[in-house]
Amino acid sequence: MKRHLLLTFCSLLMVLVIKGQNYQTVNPDLISSFLNENNYVSFIRIDSTGYENSLILYPFSVNQMLFANCFSPRAGSWIGSEIIIKDNGYNIFLNHQQDSVKINTLATEGDSWVAYGQTGQMHIVATVVEHGVMEFLGLTDSVKVIAFQTYNSDGEPAEMEVNDMQLKISKNYGFVKTLSFYYFPEMNSWYGLLTELTLAGLSEPEAGVQNFSWFDVYDFQPGDVLHVLRKNGTWIGEEDGYFQITETRKVYQYFERNDYNDSIEYIYSLTQMVLKPWIDSIEVTEDTITEVIKPYPGFDKLPGEPIFEEYSQDNITTYEYFTMTAGEHLIKTFSNYWFQSSGEDCWIFMHYDGVPLTTYYMKGLGGPYYPYHALFGSLLHQEPVYYEKGGESWGVPLDMTNVDEIPIPEYVKVYPNPVREILTVRIDHYGSEGYTLRLFDTNSRLVKTREMQPGDNVVNVSHLTPGLYFLTISNRQGILDATKVLIQ
Repeated sequence: MKRHLLLTFCSLLMVLVIKGQNYQTVNPDLISSFLNENNYVSFIRIDSTGYENSLILYPFSVNQMLFANCFSPRAGSWIGSEIIIKDNGYNIFLNHQQDSVKINTLATEGDSWVAYGQTGQMHIVATVVEHGVMEFLGLTDSVKVIAFQTYNSDGEPAEMEVNDMQLKISKNYGFVKTLSFYYFPEMNSWYGLLTELTLAGLSEPEAGVQNFSWFDVYDFQPGDVLHVLRKNGTWIGEEDGYFQITETRKVYQYFERNDYNDSIEYIYSLTQMVLKPWIDSIEVTEDTITEVIKPYPGFDKLPGEPIFEEYSQDNITTYEYFTMTAGEHLIKTFSNYWFQSSGEDCWIFMHYDGVPLTTYYMKGLGGPYYPYHALFGSLLHQEPVYYEKGGESWGVPLDMTNVDEIPIPEYVKVYPNPVREILTVRIDHYGSEGYTLRLFDTNSRLVKTREMQPGDNVVNVSHLTPGLYFLTISNRQGILDATKVLIQ
């Protein structure tokens, strides 16, 4: 009887620990979403737990860089490869080198401890600098704010970017602000980037940003209206050429929706106006279409979660994944690259050239869509410009009667062209990330590359052999523009 009571007590204790203590950083029962400064969404989901003197949480793994052109889909999460929850209140995160980052969840305001490293060597001290009630995601809870200070081997304060970063831990919901501990403590390194992330959503209670599924992408109701603008083109001529553009204006109007166990059936009208100005051609069609949306399990995975595919004939395994951003709309993006197995622990980055460079899907607004992309003589652009949903409207509706050509936005201007010495590249696309210029010769060899910024950029090409070159401007999402440049 005593043995039975002891086992019952131990089981109950284990359940209480797994459910989460006060100020525990990560609750294994919750799925949490976080935003970085560029509105990229990252998730924490605990896939399994273990117990070896302490509770161990294993978050789902994302793509990680191990070293140059060697990646792993199993090395760990951005939050750490493992999270160890100790009875003394320490939550320990293992970084890419399996070093410990220690967070004392029982510390009170003014308390300090060594979060990383050892005294007498380079080490980082964490301090609870504030403790009070805060509001987030429509919730109110007690929150501890933790700051960092780096010290050198002599015990003197040292400069490091992590000194300017903070953690926030709530009593009942875990992190309100966190760091990407897998990359701790370096701010910039070849394998990744240490960043601050802010809580954006919780699965219980459901609040804020959630992952969205394939059926959420195509979530339309009778009466909904969607306008989509598409441009595709081909480069005509040589260095003084131009893109020959076909413009298609599409208007979807939904009439009927039927939900089944594994699919959604829609009946809608599609009105299309196709303009080919170089031959003065205008064609308008209107059709009633029945479309069935079937499951896409890979899309339903969390952003960053690998989607594996095996090719038994070639004995090759690959993986790829979606990324997600949260802004005016929730968007999942898929890029034209994948990772291919080359050994037990190493996966090689692979990519293909072609348009589109990326495709994306919007919650409740369909897809695939393509930002303005131009590459090696091809151009593609397809994005929603207007919708009416649930009594709300957004954007500017397409004019299905005015046949004047809508110009392609000139995000990049390159002049003079032809050029002898100094080329000016003006970028009018003010994104959140830097840009890269690449210049190729006619044999597709890269002859020049440099980082660019919005505004005017001056490029010296006087050292290059006169001839025809191909110039591309790209950012993290892909190639923004491409053009031919004649150097005299």
